[in-house]
Amino acid sequence: MSQDRHNATNEEYCFESLPKNVRQVGETMQGTRFFIEDYVMTFLRKCMGDKKEEGIVLFVGKRGKKEAQNCIFIYGAIVAECNVLDGKRALDTQKWQEIYQAVQTYFPKGELFGFGCGVGMWNSQVDQSIQAMQKENFPMEDRLLFLADLGEKEEKLFVTKKEGLQELPGYWIYFSKNTQMQEYMLATSPHKSMEGGYQDDVTQNIREVIHQKKELHYNKRNVIYGISSLLFLLMLLGAFLLFQSTKRIRNLQQTIETLSRSTGDVVTGSAIADAKDTTTREESSNAKAGVNIKKSADSKKGQEEKKKSSQPEKETGIATQEESSSPFFTPQGIKEDSGQTTKKSLEKIKKTKKEVAAGKSSKEKTTATAEPKKTGYRVKAGDTLSQIVWRQYHNLACIAMVRDVNHIKDDDKIQEGQFLLLPEYED
Repeated sequence: MSQDRHNATNEEYCFESLPKNVRQVGETMQGTRFFIEDYVMTFLRKCMGDKKEEGIVLFVGKRGKKEAQNCIFIYGAIVAECNVLDGKRALDTQKWQEIYQAVQTYFPKGELFGFGCGVGMWNSQVDQSIQAMQKENFPMEDRLLFLADLGEKEEKLFVTKKEGLQELPGYWIYFSKNTQMQEYMLATSPHKSMEGGYQDDVTQNIREVIHQKKELHYNKRNVIYGISSLLFLLMLLGAFLLFQSTKRIRNLQQTIETLSRSTGDVVTGSAIADAKDTTTREESSNAKAGVNIKKSADSKKGQEEKKKSSQPEKETGIATQEESSSPFFTPQGIKEDSGQTTKKSLEKIKKTKKEVAAGKSSKEKTTATAEPKKTGYRVKAGDTLSQIVWRQYHNLACIAMVRDVNHIKDDDKIQEGQFLLLPEYED
């Protein structure tokens, strides 16, 4: 693949914000933070397994800007064949020219930020050689050294500080398309003839990683949709149950109000009946008093007649004696006086008879008005005619009788405070 093609297909990367799709490795650290792209880690591990001590992988990256200040982004990796055990002499001038040429070709305006290597067995000689190589080629601050013990399958990441190499407690792996790294991986992968059965492991791994990411994204989306649907159904069910419980509570309140009103009407009916009984008793006592008055008048009349029949001679003698002394007293005057007395007595008797007759007529009228035995009810707020009839008779067939008695044309037009007559009804 030519250099012109790489320059045309790769644009310069600029990191002004933190990546969204990241995975943290290790613990959070203070100071500069390192973000390594996923393709770089994949390529690094493959090269260390293939080359071991016969090669290193150099990191290409940039410093962040604006929101991504104090961050270093490693988005490229270049492989260089050398012997790690050579220490300072591992990278000569020719190899450095090849490295810079690859950086300009595949990662324009990229900066080298250290290297990584793997060894089959770690010992003091290997440790001294790698430290000498680090001090010779990457003595600046914030340069990385990635070491992998292939025998023990351990990985460690170091960073250069003023005090020397320090182990990095944690870093971040971020995921992106990273077309520059993909182009370099395709260009440096070994080409095999199609007849012999071509198999590009790196590309296959990349495709598998992309496929796994897509599947993970789809699975998360499906789970979110399922949870959202379940929550929506639960909300609908809760609203329905709340509506049903509210309806039941209202029905219960209406039943309680109906029972309380029925109890009040029964007490009112009993009070009306007691008042009627008291009125009837008073009328009967008045009638008895009239009869007694009549009897006393008749007895007085009989007594007066007996006195008149027993004293004619006495009155004659008295008249004879007084005739000489009183010129105005005559037997004719005596007769006139006795006639006036009898007349007054007869008038009293007639008056008594009239009073007795009036008592009887009032009693008959009272009896006539009490014959229907009607009770009354004062309409309250919220009452309907059907509720009142049901509480009184427990039979809605009586609603026509109550309507006729009270001259009601429309059942819904009864008013609060209106007094209704409720006649007795027998099944």
